[in-house]
Amino acid sequence: MHDIAPLVAGWIDQRGRIELPSFGISMYPLIQQGNVSTFVKVSPEELRIGDVCLFITQQELMVAHRLRAIVAKDNETQYIFKGDTSYVSDDPVPYKRIIGRFVGVKRNGAWITADNWKFRLFSWLAMHMPKWPGLMNRYIRRRWGHA
Repeated sequence: MHDIAPLVAGWIDQRGRIELPSFGISMYPLIQQGNVSTFVKVSPEELRIGDVCLFITQQELMVAHRLRAIVAKDNETQYIFKGDTSYVSDDPVPYKRIIGRFVGVKRNGAWITADNWKFRLFSWLAMHMPKWPGLMNRYIRRRWGHA
């Protein structure tokens, strides 16, 4: 497992939540580079389609992406995640690799919760608009020159 992942998992187990700086553009515009995201411990029963979760990939990377599906595979429940600007889903993830669920972000000194109307709107668009990744990637390319 990624060197820091056990520390993060241990911290969230003990304290119930953790704040981590955000990197990358896969969850833009909800979570942006440099934001501080907060994650809380979550049980399998609490997970819902549309939740953003912090998890460990098969490549041993810590990633926060949106839960798109819950499936049974090899007699085990697997969770399918996808970044909002990603074109393809991540590999299936077992619950033991899920560290926590996103509850909010600190951006420009302000705390924005996951149930904020803007977050809910962008979440709905990401979940229900098939062209969302392409639109976001075009916007990112124009604004920052990459995606």
